[in-house]
Amino acid sequence: MSSILESRARVFLVVHSGKLSDCDMFLSPQELVQLTGRKVKAKQIQALRSMAVPFFVNALGQPVVARVAVEGRTPVVSERAPRAVWQPRVVVG
Repeated sequence: MSSILESRARVFLVVHSGKLSDCDMFLSPQELVQLTGRKVKAKQIQALRSMAVPFFVNALGQPVVARVAVEGRTPVVSERAPRAVWQPRVVVG
């Protein structure tokens, strides 16, 4: 539980302090401008779509790009247990 709080606190501090470190999960606004060559949000979104860079748009309308999407690293995916297939209780017969 403490590791989740620490990681959220780190993300909060990075976002609000504007400092960059090697453990940032998303590209900074400056890096996004450098990647797309655009400063306007709508133009950044157009550029990201034309470059086929995966991104999402946050509540402020700003494109958000995961650092792993442009660095070529594979994202860490946790293994999930396979879900049981739903079967109705009514027997068809």
